[in-house]
Amino acid sequence: MLSRALRIATLATASLSFSLVAGCAADATLEPTSEASEPDALVGSTSSALSTFDWSPSVNVGPDSQAAWYGGAMATLNGVTYMVHSGDSSPENLWWTRLDGGQFAVDVQIPNQYASQKVSLAAFNGYLYLFHNGQSDTTAIWVSRFDPATQTWTQNFKLPFTSRFTPAIAAYGGRLRMVGTSPSTNQVWTATLDASETLSPQSYVPNVYSASRLSAAVFANQFHVAHRNGSTTNLAVTRFDGTSWSLPGIPAVGGGAFLQGYEAQIAAHDGYLHLVHTRPGSLSVYWTYLNGTSWAPEVTLGTRYSTTPPSLAQGGTGLVLSTTYNYQPSGQALSRRLQFSQYTSPRTSGPILVDPGPILVNP
Repeated sequence: MLSRALRIATLATASLSFSLVAGCAADATLEPTSEASEPDALVGSTSSALSTFDWSPSVNVGPDSQAAWYGGAMATLNGVTYMVHSGDSSPENLWWTRLDGGQFAVDVQIPNQYASQKVSLAAFNGYLYLFHNGQSDTTAIWVSRFDPATQTWTQNFKLPFTSRFTPAIAAYGGRLRMVGTSPSTNQVWTATLDASETLSPQSYVPNVYSASRLSAAVFANQFHVAHRNGSTTNLAVTRFDGTSWSLPGIPAVGGGAFLQGYEAQIAAHDGYLHLVHTRPGSLSVYWTYLNGTSWAPEVTLGTRYSTTPPSLAQGGTGLVLSTTYNYQPSGQALSRRLQFSQYTSPRTSGPILVDPGPILVNP
């Protein structure tokens, strides 16, 4: 058996069912609470397999080793990947930075904007849109817009909706689509902003509930939402084709197991929908992907772990992963430092995209 450091963790594109239901820094002071299993040999050997070796080593975010108590969100605009993250010692503050080459720049505080959860970020209509909840009103939804020409943020404005968690956002069908959760029932709702920032009515997604934060990405011309399946520990994916929503699908990811966790992050790149998450009781970061028809067996991303749910975005060399680790020098307060890793696609041909499942037509 190879040692853990030498084991190859390669994801396969083997056919798996899609079941339908109604590198941390040396000075980190918090280790994973449980050791995640890792394959001892190749999981897949096809020419289209993706490998953990395609991820760069994790490094601290910025030359100033930025920290964020709630973690950060990322999005790419005009080829530049941006991150907005919370403060650390003052977690309600919001800061932004951008990826320049192989490193993020020194962060800059966004004036007069505050949040008590991790934010959401998306590119739309030539701008970056930032969604965040309120500092005191935790179910309020505030929106700000970043102009890349002036490198400034607009004053935020409040939406007439509420959400238990900051809504996930992604550009789809010429609009900025948002998905949030009812503070009282956890049912998922959706609405859109157009290019003039006119807001559509709110509507609820049938049979879709989540007791944790959502993530959104566009893949195969459909709007995908990764979410916790109700209050269970199963992670599910629900799709919108522009007209109707699918039932939640719980990915089967090898060995008869289903995707487990409380929060997942998804991003589309190079013909695949990538998903990262941590499992209940573990801080290890897991990775799987959808090739259009099936999910690959999930593997740990080497020794990477995260003390907050990881973030994922298309950008950089392909994908950018953001994680946090706890850092506490002797006699100082606990801090959550940010790290990032970049994924570079191997030179393989992309799969043919087909519809992965039935659609539930809205009544």
